[in-house]
Amino acid sequence: MSETTTDRPGREAPGSDSAYLPLLMLSVTLLASVALQSYSLWSERQNYARALTNQAEPLAEAQKTRQQLESIAVGAADLAVTGNANAQRLLDELSKLGVSVTPSIGTQ
Repeated sequence: MSETTTDRPGREAPGSDSAYLPLLMLSVTLLASVALQSYSLWSERQNYARALTNQAEPLAEAQKTRQQLESIAVGAADLAVTGNANAQRLLDELSKLGVSVTPSIGTQ
């Protein structure tokens, strides 16, 4: 009685279907997909961090400009309270645009 490859346990005969190759290909594909997604997310995170850093200086400048404009508007409101006609017209135009300004004098 001769032993063939089908008689040995754990061995398959040549030409028989094996799940090893498809599982190997699936595993490699899954690993490659996860690696690509990880790299993509890391790259995107770096871009967001760079964008945030690039916005810091313009944001600080915008806040500084806003404070200056608010100071000017309060000054104009103070002039309007004291009777300055041009300051009153300026406040009227600002109110038409939806900007409300509270004078610092006369409200204390």
